[in-house]
Amino acid sequence: MLGKGRPTRHQRVVQLVLVFALILSSFASSLTLSVQAAPEPVPPRVLSNGNVPITAGPEMTGQELPTLRTRTSHTYLGSDGTYQAQIFPGSINYQDANGAWQPIDNTLVPGRDKDVAYQNKANHYRVQLPPTLQAPVRINAGDAWVAFSLKGASGKASAKGAIATYTDALPGLDVTYEASNDLVKETVTLRTATAVPSVTYDLQLSPGLSATGNAAGGLDVGDGKGQVLFSLEKPFMVDAAGVPSDAVSLNLDQASGGNTFTVTADPVWLADSARKYPVVIDPSVQINPITTCTLNSSNPTTSYCTSSAVAVGRDGGTGSTGRSLLQFNVQGAVGDSQVRVLQAQMGLYGYQSASATATAHVEIHRVTRAWTSNASWNTYDGTHTWTSPGGDYDSTVAYSSDVNLRLTRCSGHLNAWGVMP
Repeated sequence: MLGKGRPTRHQRVVQLVLVFALILSSFASSLTLSVQAAPEPVPPRVLSNGNVPITAGPEMTGQELPTLRTRTSHTYLGSDGTYQAQIFPGSINYQDANGAWQPIDNTLVPGRDKDVAYQNKANHYRVQLPPTLQAPVRINAGDAWVAFSLKGASGKASAKGAIATYTDALPGLDVTYEASNDLVKETVTLRTATAVPSVTYDLQLSPGLSATGNAAGGLDVGDGKGQVLFSLEKPFMVDAAGVPSDAVSLNLDQASGGNTFTVTADPVWLADSARKYPVVIDPSVQINPITTCTLNSSNPTTSYCTSSAVAVGRDGGTGSTGRSLLQFNVQGAVGDSQVRVLQAQMGLYGYQSASATATAHVEIHRVTRAWTSNASWNTYDGTHTWTSPGGDYDSTVAYSSDVNLRLTRCSGHLNAWGVMP
């Protein structure tokens, strides 16, 4: 439990709500804890969450203890006798065939199966990329899988790092796929204004799975028992000048005897004389969506828990308020319920802001009710209501700060807050 003042025993999962006074977005976050332990020598360490490098500083040094890894954390033993645990809302480790947690490696390597050009090296899911886009892209998570192919496309695959590129997949259009920790990011690039603004995919699913549109404007693939295994996020687009737009639709068609979905960019926005090309459209796939959620007062029944980013703040045009929920599995990382947490620091990477001012006042609060990936402004699980709309949280401010909002998209700017438990 996070709060101000004297150290307390940490006996349950930390759950936080961020309340921002102005619009701010983030795409990566972490929580660093220091807890009492026995002394041992320490070399420095560098961590990475997806594509966001996090370099060890004085508060993140120590010898890593692999036996204390979890899906979302690394733990280090410092020379001063403290354990230091870095915890993320999403995956940073995966379980190998022996059940041991290993660091995720999203590097694309040659495929092991026939007709697979590349696959990600080591993760809890496997993305299989074909030699050309005449064949489908397939994502496997255990026995479940989803495959989609861009109609009429070709383009030969080339790979570097975690990214595969298909140049000229369609006339004037390139496609890339990037393997991330819990996400396969697809990028459709319209090189010129003459490129087609709408693309259609054939969708195939493993037995027992079905696809449905979700209230956020994306697409959920579930098992019929209420569990969402894959989620296609609502797409957005950005032009070469960095101007973003969410005027992109994703529509599912199940009337044709099979599943297809179409991604369509607003032709009016694309044709604007101020538009700078190329324009990048981003429809991405979440694997086993996590409970990082945005709550939006203008769309109180809509769940925004499948996006790789969280948006928080107040929209001066509509008057709507956004809040975000982050959950860190602290108990799993520290193991012993009797440890004493000495200090906690939370960091957020901002990548887009929309504000007329230079700073925003940020508050961190402890959430007082658990939630699911179906949470919305009105409900914590898609059915049952919060005690108060906008989430149930302790009114005591655990920490607050004025944050610099002079950010540009994908700047990788880190805001860090120290929270004394």
